[in-house]
Amino acid sequence: MKFTLIALLILIGQWGTAQTNDFGRISLNTFVSDELKIPAEAKTILENKLNTIATQYAMGSNAYNPRFVITAHVGLFTKDIIAGPPAMIAQTMHITLYIGDGIENLSFTSLNFTVKGVGTNENKAYIDGFKNIPTKNAQIESFMQEGKKKIIDYYSSKCVIIEEKASSLAAQGKFDEAIFELSAIPDVCKDCYSRSQKKLAVYFQQKIDAECDQKLLRAKGEWSSNQSYAGASSASKILLSVHPAAKCIPQVNELLQNMTSKIAADERAAWDLKVKQYQDQVARENQLIQYAREDAGREYELSKIRAENFKQIAIEVARNLPKSITTNNYNRIRWW
Repeated sequence: MKFTLIALLILIGQWGTAQTNDFGRISLNTFVSDELKIPAEAKTILENKLNTIATQYAMGSNAYNPRFVITAHVGLFTKDIIAGPPAMIAQTMHITLYIGDGIENLSFTSLNFTVKGVGTNENKAYIDGFKNIPTKNAQIESFMQEGKKKIIDYYSSKCVIIEEKASSLAAQGKFDEAIFELSAIPDVCKDCYSRSQKKLAVYFQQKIDAECDQKLLRAKGEWSSNQSYAGASSASKILLSVHPAAKCIPQVNELLQNMTSKIAADERAAWDLKVKQYQDQVARENQLIQYAREDAGREYELSKIRAENFKQIAIEVARNLPKSITTNNYNRIRWW
C-alpha cells in the first residue's frame, strides 16, 4: 500500500510540474482600504511596506490563497505647517497593523504605533511617514508570530469542516475544487496537513479516472464515426492526454490496438509513430514506479514531491476565481 501511494505521488508529480511554492505555506495578502482617503502614491508605499513585513517573516503575498490579509489603518494625530521657504507639512500618524481572515472578516491580532512624516505637500508627508514604519523589530516579530499562530489555530479548528467540504465537492465530481480546498492547508498544521495529503491522493486518482472514462468515450466516438487514419489520429490526440496512472489504461491500449489493426498499410508508419509516443510516455512512468519500488526509503524527497503534486490544479482553480470574491470580502473589513 505504501509503495502504491508513493508511486502514484511520483506519477502525479511528473504529470504536472508546479510553478510556485505558494500553496502549503502560511501567507498574507496585502490590503489597504480605499476608505483611508490617502493619496494614491502614498497608498502604494504603504502597501509595499506591508508586503515587505510579510515577506521578511516568510509570509509574503499569495494570490492563489486570498483568505488571510495584513492590512493597516492610518489616523492623523497632528498636522502642522512649518513656515518656509519652502513651506512644509509635518504629520504625526497613528498606525495600526492588523492580521486577519479577509474572507470571514475576522481580525486575529493588531499592533499600534506612531510615525512622523514631513514633506512639501500632503502626499510627500504621508510617504515620508510610511517609510518610517518599521519592518523588523521585537514588536513586529511578536505581532507576526501571533498572526501566524492564529492562522494555524484556524486550520486546526476548521480542519474537519474543510475536509467535509472537499469530500462534498469530490462527491459531486468537482475534483479540482476539492483539491483546491485541501491544498491551501499549510504544512505547519501537521495533523491536518498529513490527513489532507492522503485525501488529495484519493481525489486525484478519482479525478484522473473520471477524466479517463470521459476521454475514452470521446475517442471511441471519434473512431466510430471515421474509421480511417484521420479518425484514428483525432482519437489518438484524446487518448495521449490520458494520465498513465488512470484505471482505464487497459481499455485505452485495447482501443489503440484496434485502431492499429484497421489502419491502411500506407498510413501505418505515421500511425505507428503516434502509438510509439504514447508507449514511450507510459514507459517513462513505469521507470518512475520502479524507482519508487527500489528507493521507497527516501521519504524526505518523496514528501517534497508530494507537497508539489497538487498545486498546479489548485492554482488553475484559483486563477479562475472571480476577482469580485476577494474584492467584495476585503471591502467589508472594518477592524479599526
